[in-house]
Amino acid sequence: MLPKYLTHREAARIVKGDEKVDLFDDDVYKASNQFQISTSQVPIALPGSYMGYGAVIPDGYGVSYNLQANNIIFCVASFFHAHATDSRCVCVCITLICRPHNTDILIQGALPHD
Repeated sequence: MLPKYLTHREAARIVKGDEKVDLFDDDVYKASNQFQISTSQVPIALPGSYMGYGAVIPDGYGVSYNLQANNIIFCVASFFHAHATDSRCVCVCITLICRPHNTDILIQGALPHD
């Protein structure tokens, strides 16, 4: 991922109407801004509440999560018209992975091996 200031510079250039910089036409720059899965924690302290956001690209997913005292609330979004995405399938996978009996597997998989 390229530094945010490059993205901000391009946005400012468009707003100001300045001449286009070749960097922003480069394939590497374009590929670096394609987020198939965009994730972020969205902390909300209201009980039973959740917040989400949409996918960044048409064939991608937006996955927000809110850490609670005894659980994690996930919100999965994708474009409805995209045939390559299936939010329900992603939700089922998250549910299966996050079941209490799988917690040790998740933690072990995240830790470096001796």
